[in-house]
Amino acid sequence: MLEARAAAPSVTIVPAHDRRGSNAVLCSPPLVMPLRFGDDSFVPHLAAARALGIEPTVVELPGIALDIDQPEDVRALLDAQPFMATRGDSAAAGRLERDRRGGIAVAVNHALRQRAESDALSRRA
Repeated sequence: MLEARAAAPSVTIVPAHDRRGSNAVLCSPPLVMPLRFGDDSFVPHLAAARALGIEPTVVELPGIALDIDQPEDVRALLDAQPFMATRGDSAAAGRLERDRRGGIAVAVNHALRQRAESDALSRRA
């Protein structure tokens, strides 16, 4: 992502696998545009950059593009090769590996809980 960025002012975006969300956004300078959060941030980020006269750079990175928003996303994570943990710590990797061997119910419940919390925060905003 860093290698793909253009000279400032610039916006570099890694879209989610469904191209609805922006899973990573690199702005130079950092406050060149406001950021959005939620399921449908990718197209608005493109539009915001273009409104400022900046043609955004879109970088496809499968590891970053993988969201855990829906139960089926957990299966994609667990099936990813090489295996990807959602965090760099060994505890998270261990939980996912146990879930891979023993089923995905815990990971699905976690994804659904995160989705519900995100939806609740969106309603408050």
